[in-house]
Amino acid sequence: MRRRLTTFLITAVAATTAWILGTGPALAYPPTPPSASTAASQLASLTVKAEGSTSGYSRDLFPHWIIKSGTCDTREEVLKRDGTGVTVDSSCHPTAGKWYSVYDATWVTSSSSVDIDHIVPLAEAWKSGANAWTTSRRQQFANDLSIDIWEAIGAASTKPFGYLPFAPGPGVGGHCLPVDPSYLSWQVRRRLGHSFRFVELANDVNDHMPDYVVRRLVAALNRRGEAVQGRRILLLGVSFKRNVGDCREAPSRRIAALLADMGAELRACDPHVDVVEFPSGVMPVELTADELGAADAVLALVDHDAFDPQAVVRHARYVLDTRGWLPARENVERL
Repeated sequence: MRRRLTTFLITAVAATTAWILGTGPALAYPPTPPSASTAASQLASLTVKAEGSTSGYSRDLFPHWIIKSGTCDTREEVLKRDGTGVTVDSSCHPTAGKWYSVYDATWVTSSSSVDIDHIVPLAEAWKSGANAWTTSRRQQFANDLSIDIWEAIGAASTKPFGYLPFAPGPGVGGHCLPVDPSYLSWQVRRRLGHSFRFVELANDVNDHMPDYVVRRLVAALNRRGEAVQGRRILLLGVSFKRNVGDCREAPSRRIAALLADMGAELRACDPHVDVVEFPSGVMPVELTADELGAADAVLALVDHDAFDPQAVVRHARYVLDTRGWLPARENVERL
């Protein structure tokens, strides 16, 4: 059975309506909304273009997959990025590894069973205007891995109503998200005899976020020619959310355990958490310029107000920002 792992390609944004941005200075806060009558008039003046047809469409008109790095094409880059323990041969074909399918909570160990596809179907892109593009532009569209999910969420969040943003993170903690829904799902199965797949799928995604964070950190170190073993890694925050000292079900515990198993030297800073609550094997430290500079990598797991983001980016060599909290810098990589 083929498993589908949907990739985060730029196609998720390219086929949507363009945002028209003014040329004036950026504002810290959005402008005052217009009156209802003004808004209605402005909306009525918009021209809504009818969706095109699939006439003439073919996937071959969106050339993919193309070479992205060395001998690796787009598909192989995604397999390396989203798998666990992936190794490849000289042709970049995976020789080992496994991939998790959240749709049926199954680990897949054969890369040939993994189906990589686009968030926006190519046929939909064709109907939405890609039929008028050059083949070169369609090729770029079908192979672009550079989508910034934070920018997409930020753009969508400018809608003044009907949209509730949910940002990526290293996992969930506390009681409401990792525990209570599971109890609800158990009750549905016990009383009604049905599975509550929506909740179960959400749990699967949340449960595997710590593993994904570690894979991203491993990949970052590999790009520098470094292994996790023996590396000094600083965790910023160990509680499950900002400005609290609650560590129940915190993803930091799973992340720390995975990194410790790989031989990392772990240190952590969290001004809200008592040191006895820190993950096992993690040395509590103060957040100082020396501590940041001595770390081979910094994992920003919680965006406490007590942390100075400018100091972090100024002194750290590399930061994996799992909260979209730090300013964009060359040494910062967002989840």
